[in-house]
Amino acid sequence: MGEEEEGPKAMGVLNNSVRGIREIVTFNAVETMKQEYLKSNWINFKVNSNLFLLNLIPKPLYEWLAILSISAAIFISMNMSIRNEDFLSMLTFLALGSYRMLPAVSKISQWTIEIQSSVFVVEAMEQGLAFRQIQTEDAQMNITSDAGIQPGESIGLELRNLNFQYTGKKKATLEDLSFQFPAGQITAITGRSGSGKTTLINCLMGLNKPQSGDIVIQAKNSDKSWVLGEELSRTNWLKHTTFLSQQPFLFPGTVRDNLTMKIPTFDLDEERVSQLIEKLGMKSALEPEPDPDQDTGDTPTKSALDFVLNDGGANLSGGQQQRVGLLRSIQVRRPVMILDEATSDLDTQTRDAVFELLEERKREGCTILMITHDRKIVERCDANLDLTPLTK
Repeated sequence: MGEEEEGPKAMGVLNNSVRGIREIVTFNAVETMKQEYLKSNWINFKVNSNLFLLNLIPKPLYEWLAILSISAAIFISMNMSIRNEDFLSMLTFLALGSYRMLPAVSKISQWTIEIQSSVFVVEAMEQGLAFRQIQTEDAQMNITSDAGIQPGESIGLELRNLNFQYTGKKKATLEDLSFQFPAGQITAITGRSGSGKTTLINCLMGLNKPQSGDIVIQAKNSDKSWVLGEELSRTNWLKHTTFLSQQPFLFPGTVRDNLTMKIPTFDLDEERVSQLIEKLGMKSALEPEPDPDQDTGDTPTKSALDFVLNDGGANLSGGQQQRVGLLRSIQVRRPVMILDEATSDLDTQTRDAVFELLEERKREGCTILMITHDRKIVERCDANLDLTPLTK
């Protein structure tokens, strides 16, 4: 792949990563996505770095060299009695050379800044939503790695007098909010724009730290409970959640790559994923049709998992992109699933098929939280937290 393709691909990975930070963080894929960006950007970085090294002399030194060259030409002409016509020609040549050189040097300086930025800008992905600060604070906490949450355990969440206010804002986004999200139930989160829906789910995932109040994690089949950020670190809590946004994070690569986020140790249940693809009506969109004129021989048949996605899943429709994102969220089988308008681009039939899959996860004990404006979805949920009456 050439430099022309690698540069846009790298920036696509970066832009998607910044937009999809919550999905990456909950999937525990920050490091793999960072490496994917750096790998994609390596060729472009290498070419520009070599160019920079070949032109390492800074712009001011070029200017001084130009001045010294012209001064030397004047000095030589005065001491060697060069004719005025020859001197003028030499001076013109030096001036034109300097004039042509300085813009190139300016571009090199600009490239240098871009190269350095391309290496370190991905760090902003970890700083998004104060994730780095969360990791630092959690590292100082004396808490066991899993705090006793057992695999497959059904988890409920309780908000106790939660208050959150953004820095610089005069009014709290969430004020004295108390609510119970029952374990193994589907709860809708509704409210007008600006009512705090996204802020709330960021708090529930531990990505926003409330100024006061508690978020309590409760095990359904035991009397165990943990206060998030005190008895259970927020970093470890993320390992028990999965998140999907309205525009899912999809990067250039196969469906398999996107479902695993290229984590080497991820164990993908391909049989189950194939069943989910069928239930979501994605088989025709992802599986290539056989070519009757092509002699496949011993060539293995490609599956839907081998379908290659473009940057952001641009070669799929919006609804198909959402279904690929749902595949990733559903197949990891974590006890808490959070969806942010993740069915907004689906038609009625597909939306119903998706909700049936969510009800299957519910029967398995998964606690599902859904931000939605779809009244049909709200009616099918077990509970509804409407934030609109809470805003003044």
